[in-house]
Amino acid sequence: MSKRWTAKEEKFLTYWMKCREKEHKYQYDLLDWISQQLNKSKEECIQHWQKLSSTDQESQPSLLVGTNQESRLSDQIERLEQKLNRYQAQIEKIAQENQKLKKNMRFFEMMLIEEYHLLIRLLGKEKENLRIHQQL
Repeated sequence: MSKRWTAKEEKFLTYWMKCREKEHKYQYDLLDWISQQLNKSKEECIQHWQKLSSTDQESQPSLLVGTNQESRLSDQIERLEQKLNRYQAQIEKIAQENQKLKKNMRFFEMMLIEEYHLLIRLLGKEKENLRIHQQL
């Protein structure tokens, strides 16, 4: 009987056995390779896999996830949150620029109307029926 199984060995065994199950094949080559990598016999690997696969469903996902995958997922979540924050900041900046543009547009509209009024006054001495807006 060999030494106890470590969590790392169990994760390795679980990962490769799940890969084998996805292919719907029972590959003895793969079992040989797994047993060599773990320095265990093929029978020990099969027995331990049967023990792991017969455990309740709540403990099985923790064997599959692993700390490496958890850290990758948390890193990905963090990157997505940072991207979301950047997009929100950009939206706020664009909204502020939009407000500034609206104020500038109102200012220039007022200046244009004043210019039109000035032009009408200057031309008004010659032509009395000039208007800024078209009447319907």
